[in-house]
Amino acid sequence: MNEISVTKRYVRALFELSLEEGSATDGVAAAKRVLADLQYFDSLLGEEGLGRFLVDPRESPTAKRAALQTVLPDELQGRTKDFILWITERGRANLLPHVAREFERMLLDHEGIQQAEVTSTTRLDPETHAALQRQLEAMTGKKVQLVSKTDPGILGGLRIQYGSTLFDGSLKRELEELRRNMLQTNMPTPAPLSLDESASDGGTQD
Repeated sequence: MNEISVTKRYVRALFELSLEEGSATDGVAAAKRVLADLQYFDSLLGEEGLGRFLVDPRESPTAKRAALQTVLPDELQGRTKDFILWITERGRANLLPHVAREFERMLLDHEGIQQAEVTSTTRLDPETHAALQRQLEAMTGKKVQLVSKTDPGILGGLRIQYGSTLFDGSLKRELEELRRNMLQTNMPTPAPLSLDESASDGGTQD
C-alpha cells in the first residue's frame, strides 16, 4: 500500500471518530477543532528540525514520544495528541506532513465543498479572487473554496486545479504548445540543385 493510501486510511479513522465525538452537538464543529490542531502541529514540523527528528530511524520511539510531549501544547485536544503519538510510534511519522491536508479535504467533502487551487504570477486581488470563485461555482454547481498560489514560472495567465481537472491557461503552457507544434510541422524540403542547370546561362553560342 502506497503512502497516499495509508495516509487516507489513518486520517479517515480520525475524521470519523471526530464526527462521532461531536454528534451529540455538532460533529462538523468537532472535526474543525481537530483540523485546527493538526494545522498547528503541521507548522511545528518545520521548526528546529522536528520533522527530520521524527523520521530518523536512529532515534528510538521513546525519544520521539518524549520530544512530542515536550512540543505539543496543552491546548491540543487529547484525541489529536493521541493520534500524532500513535502514528509516530508505529513508525509512520513520514505521513505526518500530509495529515492536516488530507483531513481538511475530507472535511470539505463532508460539507459539500470542493477545493480549487489557482496559480498566478502574482497574488490575486480580493475582487478577482471572489469573481473567479463565483465563476467556478457557477460552472460546477458546487460550493468552491478557492486557494491562491503564486508561481512566477508560469510567466502569465492562470492555472486552475479543480479536483482531477486542470485548466491551464498559463503563458508557459501556450509557449510549450507552440514549440511542440513547430517541431511537429513538416517543413518542405528544398529541391536538389541541378548542376547542369546551374552551369547553363540560358543562351547558346554561334
